[in-house]
Amino acid sequence: MPPRHAVVDHIFGLEPGARSAAVRVARERLDSLPIPAFVHGSIELVRLRGELQGVLAAAEARDGDATRLLAWGRAEWIRGGSHLAYLDLLARFGSRDHASELALSLLEDEGPDAERRAPVGPDRDAVRAFLAELLELPAGFEAALVALASSPVLEGWLALGRFTTPTSRERRARYSISRLVELGARADDVFALAATDGVGAVIVRLVERGQVTPTRIMAFACELSRPERREFCALAFRAAVVRGDAFVAVRAYRTARDAGRAASDLAADRAFADARGNASVRRALGIHRPEADGSESGL
Repeated sequence: MPPRHAVVDHIFGLEPGARSAAVRVARERLDSLPIPAFVHGSIELVRLRGELQGVLAAAEARDGDATRLLAWGRAEWIRGGSHLAYLDLLARFGSRDHASELALSLLEDEGPDAERRAPVGPDRDAVRAFLAELLELPAGFEAALVALASSPVLEGWLALGRFTTPTSRERRARYSISRLVELGARADDVFALAATDGVGAVIVRLVERGQVTPTRIMAFACELSRPERREFCALAFRAAVVRGDAFVAVRAYRTARDAGRAASDLAADRAFADARGNASVRRALGIHRPEADGSESGL
């Protein structure tokens, strides 16, 4: 069981009369404290205000409205609180789906507040274990991932997806991809397995993190029919942009265009290159920046 906020469990365990008394005391103490909270850099004062606000929020949650409790838990988390304690609050009083999404983002070191929150670091194994509970992974799932990481074959990947609902499939796929890479599987091999399900958010995330080589994606795309080919060529384009490979970026862009990629999608691809590409990629694609020196070549 993950660590919980002690103040929440304490309030939930009180009889109604005792809970009302605790709320009254907490409110009176809060009213007596200085505002704003961070007076003279008093970390202790911030901690005390947070604890008292937690009492009030927990009491409201005990009465059926967890809105303030979830907001309080998030604020405590952003201030450096336990990842697991916040995940537990989300799962218990908010949405298990939201908790799963956040746990996945923590393991992937991205998502909302990635720059402000504490790194998952030493909590990684515990967060992963909690996520496995939320996803209700079947017995033997971890062992199957370990075996697949050492021998990435399609049959093993397909076996992971059995007995899953459409709702849980994407999150399990994200978990599996993250875990396989963590276990030492080559990202190119993981991509080849996951790509059999088509271009989805899971694949895009792996590519845009620069983990998959664009040439591997292009090789995969060339084996596909025209509609699928243009989607994977567009993916190869993004991989090339992220990795700064101007040659493959131009090749992938042209191949996707020639395969019928919509003009609006091509415009979005160029916008992505403008935002994420280096100078050589932008020059090769004919993307001109007024502040840049030198001539730009077009496609």
